[in-house]
Amino acid sequence: MNPITPLELADRIGSHLQPLASDTFTVRATLKDWNVSTKWARGTLVQHIEGVSTHSAASIRFGMAGWEAQRFVDRAAASGKPIRSGLAVDVAGAVDYHPSFGLQFRATAITVVGESAQTLRHQQVRSDIHRSGQGLNQGNLAVDFQAIRHIAMICPAGGHDGATDAKTTIETTLVRAGIRPPMIAAKPIPMSGPNAMRSLETQVTAAALGTDLVLIVRGGGADDQMTMWNDQRICTALATCPKPIVLGIGHTNDEFNAHMVVHHAAATPTAAATWISDRITAAHQPAMVPAPMPPPPLPNQYQPRTQRSFGAREVLLIAGVVATVLIALAIAAAVAA
Repeated sequence: MNPITPLELADRIGSHLQPLASDTFTVRATLKDWNVSTKWARGTLVQHIEGVSTHSAASIRFGMAGWEAQRFVDRAAASGKPIRSGLAVDVAGAVDYHPSFGLQFRATAITVVGESAQTLRHQQVRSDIHRSGQGLNQGNLAVDFQAIRHIAMICPAGGHDGATDAKTTIETTLVRAGIRPPMIAAKPIPMSGPNAMRSLETQVTAAALGTDLVLIVRGGGADDQMTMWNDQRICTALATCPKPIVLGIGHTNDEFNAHMVVHHAAATPTAAATWISDRITAAHQPAMVPAPMPPPPLPNQYQPRTQRSFGAREVLLIAGVVATVLIALAIAAAVAA
């Protein structure tokens, strides 16, 4: 077999794609990773499915010239529907082959359809939570932070900096305050992939049986990896847990439906650990009892005056005044005589 160079192979593949390159396709999917510069524009079209934590069944990247993309961006902004990640879009274009970039979907037009199906589902879940009152379940739990002895910390499998920081924060803060920290048992589970939802449901149910508090930590990630926290299944599992759940997932600006149904939702794993340690510390501090005030005097009751002694300077001053008066009286008597 005669070897060929990569460029020769690319030309051969490109020649077989010529009939396909002449066809134009319009793909409707959720737009992700949308970036526009003066030279180029890139994006990813993602198809979502139910029941999978990542909610993505397929994805394809597409590109177009920067000046051409800017024209569609300006047109969409003028119509009140700006192009941004997370929206459902129609992208028209053709498939071709580039020696450097390989197979690619070269776009010729992009149009905003509206909110993605995934976003609409998440909004519906949020509405259902408000209507059913699930958000009040965990919020109404009475927690005795002084009696917390065991904490189940559900964290990503394979180790995670957020879980380490959370555990260190709780233990360090309480030791400095002279309080024995509770036992923190790590419960690692996969938090992405097809088994993430089932693993989280199972672990929350198991943790509620032998612990005083459940701490769930996970750092931020791509949007597709965090969609499970908006799912109805996860929200129901968290809301119905009989033990208080403290949630520390995502980045500071992330908002998930799961935040609405737990006892407390923090912005980051460290913030969740700080919230717990502050509550435990406050519960162990003795209550400050104010000193009793003296009773007010009874009305019309005789109040003895305080006796006061004179100092040396005051005695001399009084003696001088008396001597002056006596001298004045003696002079007046002499003049009258």
